[in-house]
Amino acid sequence: MSTSLFQKFKSFLPQPDSYQDVASFLEKNPRLAFPAALAVTIGVLATGAVVVAFTGKQFLVIVVAAVILAPVIGAGMGGLIALYLKRLGQAPTSCATTAPSRNHTVLLLEADPRLREVIHEGLTAAGFHMICAPNAKRAASLCRNHGGLIDFLLADTNALGGRPLDCLQTIKATQPDLPVLLISSSDRQTLCERHPQLLATHEFLPIPLEFPHLAETIHTLLQLHTTAPDEPQPEGA
Repeated sequence: MSTSLFQKFKSFLPQPDSYQDVASFLEKNPRLAFPAALAVTIGVLATGAVVVAFTGKQFLVIVVAAVILAPVIGAGMGGLIALYLKRLGQAPTSCATTAPSRNHTVLLLEADPRLREVIHEGLTAAGFHMICAPNAKRAASLCRNHGGLIDFLLADTNALGGRPLDCLQTIKATQPDLPVLLISSSDRQTLCERHPQLLATHEFLPIPLEFPHLAETIHTLLQLHTTAPDEPQPEGA
């Protein structure tokens, strides 16, 4: 008897994960939230009335009370359920802060076509304008032909060949200050052993990638690149 009315009512409901579709439906059709809650409330009260009646209580009193109280309780429960379902149906907003301030153009250098497609879709959804290259030669051509309109280079080390630093220099020939983020299926220690200078001069993320973290890293590097202060000039220069 010490259990609250809301806890009793909640016990009639499935677990939250099982009615995400209901939350989504009611968010798209908010006018149906109250009627649905009222119908559920009336059904619960009617069921309770029948159960209590068969335990020896006066059936007429229970039914009359249920009819009188159903609209009032339904209104209250309608508000609670609508808020509860709305909360369950809300999409995560953590990625909102990772979106770039404008539609930056990212050149993706990735030899694996499946991984290239996945990264392209993920970063496009994060708000970036994606240009893809399957090899370093194509990446260099894109940088050369876009006339400085590429804002960022995301490159898989496997696509940079045996001399990745020289390959990056060739790609960035027309944009020496182009910010770069390296990705690789190899771990940091392995890359450091193969190419000691590579990770000393470039940021790195391992594969598999977490897209919120990837988008945030690119956005941060872009901000550092665009807001980097000029070197202080001596007085009187």
